[in-house]
Amino acid sequence: ERLRDTKQRGALATIRRTVGKDLSESMQAMPYLARWLPDNRQAQRDVLLVAGLFALHSQSGGGGNMGVAMRKADVSEHRVARLLASRRDVLGAPLRSAVTLCRSAGVPVDWHLLYRHLRGWSHSDGYVQTTWARAYWSVDQADA
Repeated sequence: ERLRDTKQRGALATIRRTVGKDLSESMQAMPYLARWLPDNRQAQRDVLLVAGLFALHSQSGGGGNMGVAMRKADVSEHRVARLLASRRDVLGAPLRSAVTLCRSAGVPVDWHLLYRHLRGWSHSDGYVQTTWARAYWSVDQADA
């Protein structure tokens, strides 16, 4: 958020190019992200993905999870279903698509919650995917 607030467009562009790439292909973003990278390799990938998505759509302050954001942005059911069915290792492309549509619709994203949900994406009970699905398809769950 500091990069956005100080209008460092070059840094944001560098980080944006890392979406969907492995850490080994993202070394150009390390000057901006290294201090926030945890020791765990998957957590590092999650930080890199969220940072890249944030650089793509730096409007923060979203209320709710990505299911809420995608519903507000009128993302198609097909795209949402594809995202929810994605394996952790290929999540970058469908998430980038969803975030791009949120940006186009002016819908902010809760970046901290997205990071926490990425950390739980591969959990055996699929609680993140279920939470997003309920938020997207159930008006009663609008603020899930």
